[in-house]
Amino acid sequence: TAGASIESELSDNLPRPKAMISLQVTFPGLHEPLSALAKVVWARQLTNESAAERYRLGVKFVNLDEITRTSIWRFITENSAKPASSFVA
Repeated sequence: TAGASIESELSDNLPRPKAMISLQVTFPGLHEPLSALAKVVWARQLTNESAAERYRLGVKFVNLDEITRTSIWRFITENSAKPASSFVA
């Protein structure tokens, strides 16, 4: 797991690209949050119908330990959309 896309309502002090940020993430089933250092690659304001301003950050993890890397990868693979079945004509 090299990076991730993170969505937030945080608009004040939104990190700029190249900024280093410290993340704490709690996944379902874990009792304690995981900590990770990441570099912001990009930041975008999302456009949608809701009144709340939402932002998405692309981050690249820096020096992840193996336990954190495995936990993040497990969460991604268990919660990502399953690929559509193949269609053969």
